[in-house]
Amino acid sequence: MENLFRKAFEFRGFLHNSTENTCYRIFNSGSDGITGLTIDRYGEYILVQFYDEAIVDSKDGLLRAELASEIADAVECLPFNVKGVVLKNRIMYSDVPDYSDVRTSLLLQGELPPGDYGVRQNGLEVYVDIINGQSTGVFLDMREVRDFLGSFYREKGVRRMLNLFCYTGLFSVHALASGVASAVNVDLSRSVLSRARKNYELNGLRADDRDFIYGDANEWIRRLKKQGRVFDFVVIDPPTFARHRSKSFSVKRDMADSINNLSHLAPGGHVLSAVNTKNVDEAEYLSYHPAGWELVRFFRESTDYIPEKENYLKCGIWQVKE
Repeated sequence: MENLFRKAFEFRGFLHNSTENTCYRIFNSGSDGITGLTIDRYGEYILVQFYDEAIVDSKDGLLRAELASEIADAVECLPFNVKGVVLKNRIMYSDVPDYSDVRTSLLLQGELPPGDYGVRQNGLEVYVDIINGQSTGVFLDMREVRDFLGSFYREKGVRRMLNLFCYTGLFSVHALASGVASAVNVDLSRSVLSRARKNYELNGLRADDRDFIYGDANEWIRRLKKQGRVFDFVVIDPPTFARHRSKSFSVKRDMADSINNLSHLAPGGHVLSAVNTKNVDEAEYLSYHPAGWELVRFFRESTDYIPEKENYLKCGIWQVKE
């Protein structure tokens, strides 16, 4: 079993010595040999996540001891310093009302990382939280998308960006560092907008309050249209499902309408859209876009994410045309 981990780690060898990227996937579930198990590098820390009860010890609800031990042994062979290995439970339980305790990482080996820990992706500094909550603050599978966008912004002369469902603002941080003049970030979470500001400051970027908008993305699409605002590039990368008070957003129900309403915000410009679920196949994703739009580039997950049977990420850059 340990050889299984070593083989997966060696496959990502092209990333281990990268100074541009110190966060990426080093073991990807069934495609690397164990369904329901992922292992990610975040600088000098390793995050192990388990999603399947089949690999859990029924006594303590944690990863089976022999599996945890083999991971710890294999990690010692990685060609970079590892200060700590942490373990996070990602199993979905129907009878658990509050996931906050379940999603708190536990120490497997070494030392715990600090709450706000800096890593690098696409040559930029990013704050991550490997301990608390479900998401760390950076989506590792978007690394190659952002790699492509750096030269794309310059080639197309992109000046103004709108980043909807912006999360911690990394598309905006990367765009500004690549020469884009301004970016407006919209999200329905004050805490992630605060983290976006921190990522700006971490990279020496000016953080203007007007560039961080708290609110519903679809409502702001309508407001910005009414204000006559236009952008050269719009990012729409929503969660598969989200609920806030009496409202909810579902990719399958709402994504097509959201994308159609962007035509007035990016006339002649470009839109990057993404869905992150196996429940939407490529054909359905493509159908969310107006017939006149031209697909410029289509992406899957980054190459460290070897797909397990099928890809979950469908991401495209589209030119907006009437």
